[in-house]
Amino acid sequence: MIRPNDSTLELRPVTVGRYSERGTTVTRGLRDGDNIVLAGVHTVYAGQRVKQAKPLFDGESEGNATEQSAAPQARSSTDAAAAQ
Repeated sequence: MIRPNDSTLELRPVTVGRYSERGTTVTRGLRDGDNIVLAGVHTVYAGQRVKQAKPLFDGESEGNATEQSAAPQARSSTDAAAAQ
Protein backbone atom coordinates (compact mmCIF):
# COMPACT_ATOMS: atom_id res chain seq x y z
CA MET A 1 0.00 0.00 0.00
CA ILE A 2 1.27 3.48 -0.78
CA ARG A 3 1.00 5.84 2.20
CA PRO A 4 -0.70 9.03 1.02
CA ASN A 5 1.16 11.39 3.37
CA ASP A 6 4.70 10.58 2.23
CA SER A 7 4.40 8.25 -0.83
CA THR A 8 6.26 5.42 0.88
CA LEU A 9 5.32 1.77 0.68
CA GLU A 10 3.70 -0.07 3.56
CA LEU A 11 3.50 -3.86 3.59
CA ARG A 12 -0.03 -4.83 4.55
CA PRO A 13 -1.45 -8.36 4.83
CA VAL A 14 -4.48 -8.98 2.62
CA THR A 15 -6.97 -11.79 2.14
CA VAL A 16 -7.42 -12.93 -1.43
CA GLY A 17 -10.92 -14.08 -2.29
CA ARG A 18 -10.35 -15.20 -5.87
CA TYR A 19 -7.69 -15.51 -8.55
CA SER A 20 -8.59 -15.54 -12.24
CA GLU A 21 -6.98 -14.99 -15.64
CA ARG A 22 -8.05 -11.35 -15.51
CA GLY A 23 -7.20 -10.44 -11.96
CA THR A 24 -7.29 -11.04 -8.26
CA THR A 25 -10.03 -10.06 -5.84
CA VAL A 26 -8.88 -8.85 -2.43
CA THR A 27 -11.58 -9.29 0.22
CA ARG A 28 -9.78 -7.90 3.30
CA GLY A 29 -6.86 -5.67 4.16
CA LEU A 30 -7.56 -2.73 1.85
CA ARG A 31 -9.85 0.25 2.18
CA ASP A 32 -11.63 2.11 -0.59
CA GLY A 33 -9.19 4.65 -2.04
CA ASP A 34 -6.00 2.80 -1.02
CA ASN A 35 -3.28 3.02 -3.65
CA ILE A 36 -1.47 -0.22 -4.33
CA VAL A 37 1.44 -1.53 -6.37
CA LEU A 38 0.25 -3.80 -9.18
CA ALA A 39 3.43 -4.46 -11.12
CA GLY A 40 7.03 -4.85 -10.03
CA VAL A 41 6.08 -5.89 -6.50
CA HIS A 42 9.20 -8.05 -6.28
CA THR A 43 11.50 -5.08 -6.90
CA VAL A 44 10.20 -2.72 -4.21
CA TYR A 45 10.39 -2.81 -0.41
CA ALA A 46 8.52 -1.44 2.60
CA GLY A 47 9.53 2.14 3.37
CA GLN A 48 10.63 2.86 -0.19
CA ARG A 49 9.47 6.20 -1.62
CA VAL A 50 7.60 5.79 -4.91
CA LYS A 51 6.00 7.99 -7.54
CA GLN A 52 2.40 7.08 -8.31
CA ALA A 53 1.21 6.81 -11.90
CA LYS A 54 -2.10 5.93 -13.51
CA PRO A 55 -2.16 2.44 -15.08
CA LEU A 56 -2.50 2.02 -18.84
CA PHE A 57 -5.68 -0.02 -18.35
CA ASP A 58 -7.85 0.84 -15.37
CA GLY A 59 -10.50 -1.83 -15.97
CA GLU A 60 -13.25 0.80 -15.93
CA SER A 61 -13.30 1.81 -19.60
CA GLU A 62 -15.81 0.26 -21.94
CA GLY A 63 -14.48 -2.96 -23.42
CA ASN A 64 -12.05 -3.64 -20.57
CA ALA A 65 -12.51 -6.27 -17.90
CA THR A 66 -13.46 -4.95 -14.46
CA GLU A 67 -10.43 -6.61 -12.91
CA GLN A 68 -6.86 -6.27 -14.12
CA SER A 69 -4.15 -8.67 -13.03
CA ALA A 70 -1.33 -6.19 -13.48
CA ALA A 71 -0.77 -2.64 -14.58
CA PRO A 72 2.57 -0.93 -14.99
CA GLN A 73 2.06 1.39 -12.04
CA ALA A 74 -0.14 1.91 -8.99
CA ARG A 75 -3.86 2.57 -8.80
CA SER A 76 -6.67 3.10 -6.32
CA SER A 77 -8.77 -0.01 -5.94
CA THR A 78 -9.95 -2.62 -3.55
CA ASP A 79 -10.95 -4.99 -6.34
CA ALA A 80 -7.55 -5.84 -7.83
CA ALA A 81 -4.21 -6.20 -6.12
CA ALA A 82 -1.00 -8.09 -6.43
CA ALA A 83 -0.79 -10.40 -3.45
CA GLN A 84 2.66 -10.81 -1.99
